[in-house]
Amino acid sequence: ALINLTPQPMSRYQICRKVTSHLTRALPLLISEEEHKFGIKQQGIPDVYYVPLENGADAIYLRNQDSSIDRILVNIKLCDDTKNLDYLIGSMHHELGHKYSFWLAKSIGNQKIFTRSPVFEEDLGFALVREGIGHYFFFELTKNGKYKNMSGFKDSDWPKDLEDWRSLAEPKRENFRKHLCYFGGYRLVKPIIDGYGRDGIEYLISNPPTSKDLIDLPFYRSKALTCLHKTHRK
Repeated sequence: ALINLTPQPMSRYQICRKVTSHLTRALPLLISEEEHKFGIKQQGIPDVYYVPLENGADAIYLRNQDSSIDRILVNIKLCDDTKNLDYLIGSMHHELGHKYSFWLAKSIGNQKIFTRSPVFEEDLGFALVREGIGHYFFFELTKNGKYKNMSGFKDSDWPKDLEDWRSLAEPKRENFRKHLCYFGGYRLVKPIIDGYGRDGIEYLISNPPTSKDLIDLPFYRSKALTCLHKTHRK
């Protein structure tokens, strides 16, 4: 283990402070791994800090160092098993994926996937891209890829029509909606980023699935790959 959490009993506050310190030291290495594997360039190293929340769900935040305000980019809730550092490191990669996506979206002048759409189905398209990219960073960089197949998500698991997608707005379906956005999002974006790296991420940010695309996401993915292939042949 990178951190020994077992020698003596520690309060949750002490554990969180220790994990925060570890993640601060680990960030340059995590970013280097992402840049090497995906052919990208992260812009700066964010600060990591711990905030004890009143409801007991201790949180770790990332914040851009160059931000003039206390701009919170992400919120990583510590899992109950604080010894599960592989998962925590994977979560950090996920959030760094958001950080990179946000920077890229801003640099190309297309930040719509980081906004809320008044059309629920369109908002789901934004979330599929946003969380799919985040989970791509998580799964592809977690040690030995141990979490890569944890969802078992298949193309046949997608909702079959718009009414089915719209039903995800119901509170009772919130967990399944999150499952779709994170694990389904990963399945959607993986071939695109595998094949085209930064260009694949840029395509996804610029062309998130529309309400019409939700009906046939495998076709949306195929269309994206065809478009990128043609662009790269020029």
